[in-house]
Amino acid sequence: ELFISRIHAWQEFMQRDKAKLGKEAEIGLYGEIHCLKKILDSGVPARNAVEGWVGPERGIQDFNFGSFALEVKTTTASEGFPAKIMSLEQLDDSSVNPLFLFGCRLETDTRGHSLRELIEVVRDFLRSDRSARVAFERKLLFSGYLLKDEEEYNTSFNVSEENCYLVDEYFPRLTPYTVHSNIVKARYEI
Repeated sequence: ELFISRIHAWQEFMQRDKAKLGKEAEIGLYGEIHCLKKILDSGVPARNAVEGWVGPERGIQDFNFGSFALEVKTTTASEGFPAKIMSLEQLDDSSVNPLFLFGCRLETDTRGHSLRELIEVVRDFLRSDRSARVAFERKLLFSGYLLKDEEEYNTSFNVSEENCYLVDEYFPRLTPYTVHSNIVKARYEI
């Protein structure tokens, strides 16, 4: 199963652009890994936590645990909290409820962790669970994070603010059910 999983990861990788992550993708991945670490720290079993991280595998939300989902948005903006929503389905709670939006603000700080260092912290956490570790490496590959580029991700960040919001009827969003039926695709910022 692990071997076949690795083959599928490589097949997926070979179909993607092989350039290193851009700054926006690096920041987004940092937020997702930070959230995964928080989930692991909360006591969720390693395999469940890693398998719940579905964003790299083109999941609608970044984390889906069956009974609830979590979308992670990360910013380095010093004011406001701009969040780019990539589809009408991303904040649609009709198929998974409850749905949460986890906001993470980063600031550049030499006392913080780089993406590479944060990933190493999670790798250390997963050392005792081989299947979780293999799944984590597969998802890093899906996300475009390659070992050959690790040294490129050396900007140190500190998480300066975190917020978690319940996405419900009061949350500002566009979904397939709240827009005209002729609108089939949208990307927007809140």
